[in-house]
Amino acid sequence: ELAIQDSAPKALILGRHLIELGLRPGPHFHNILERCYEAQLEGEFNDIESGKTYLKSILSESPIKN
Repeated sequence: ELAIQDSAPKALILGRHLIELGLRPGPHFHNILERCYEAQLEGEFNDIESGKTYLKSILSESPIKN
């Protein structure tokens, strides 16, 4: 069996989305991406566009210095 129902969904927000917003890759990416993934799992967003909106909202709360 493929066990598709038992696998976790893929993260919608990836490092490339942070780079698109002008962030430089670094250790801070992990925390941001983890927070986005948790929000995705909790149903805060379910597509890339709303995920990007969520991402922008958390970055505006606590801007990351590049």
